[in-house]
Amino acid sequence: MSFWNIAQQNAGYLLVDGAFSLLKDSEDSSIESLPEQPGVVVQCFDARLFHAADTRNLRKLTRSNTDPRHSGWYKELVRNAEFDVPELCDFSLHIAEAPFGRRELAECLTMNLSSFWRRIEGDQTGHYQNRASDIWQRMMLTHRELIEEGGSQALHVDPVRWGGASWVSGPGILIVQDRHDDVIFVDSTADIPAQYIMHARRTQLSTLRQRIGERFLNMPLRPVATGGQAFTESGELEVSSFLRSCRVSFFPVQIGRAEVCEDLIERLRPELNDFTGARPFERRREFHRPTHRKHRIWG
Repeated sequence: MSFWNIAQQNAGYLLVDGAFSLLKDSEDSSIESLPEQPGVVVQCFDARLFHAADTRNLRKLTRSNTDPRHSGWYKELVRNAEFDVPELCDFSLHIAEAPFGRRELAECLTMNLSSFWRRIEGDQTGHYQNRASDIWQRMMLTHRELIEEGGSQALHVDPVRWGGASWVSGPGILIVQDRHDDVIFVDSTADIPAQYIMHARRTQLSTLRQRIGERFLNMPLRPVATGGQAFTESGELEVSSFLRSCRVSFFPVQIGRAEVCEDLIERLRPELNDFTGARPFERRREFHRPTHRKHRIWG
């Protein structure tokens, strides 16, 4: 069995291991000494009051989230809380580099941190404080292999016509091909069916629909009364028509979806994804114009 498949089957155990590894020590080094690398930042006051977030740049996010003038989550907490909110400086800071699985680790902490924190605080034997994190650390050391293997498996999933039912539930990656078999969009999500429906129907929320209209069909977005932006009624029909000419593949991922998605975008350079070093809208083509098969991956 491949290392990727082992990681997927044991994702729950790996994430709990990573969570205890992150929480057992507080970060006391200066922010400027933090690496500009992917990871997870947790700010915790007690078992009920905390915030967890993943990032591609630990230093940048930590700098922002520890400043009450710039911390979005803290300002929202102060604005909406029905109790006296502690000063931001009173929250303990826990930081971990995570070149693989950062999105899922942040989600795991958000859902379960109260339980984790109570176990650590009530630990009389040191079991949770000293819990081994060898497996989590080993996974971090082999993150490149995991990402490459996950991407390879994602590209070998057979696509289905756009509009057909999603046969996958839960978190994962969507890969959209146009009618010329070029990969035009890669997306990661915590809920594949919900994301698929959103891209099919809701332009206000769908980057895919917005970029099809703007970049392929040369149509302007317009403000709508319900908030956000969309196209005219006829424009929405054109976008939906374009999507019906496409195919989509669904790749379930229990851990590592953000990293695999980012790696696929960097390698395939899909026309509707932005990537490092590319300016928005610099990759335009007409809907009717045939393209070279740079990214043909099936058949």
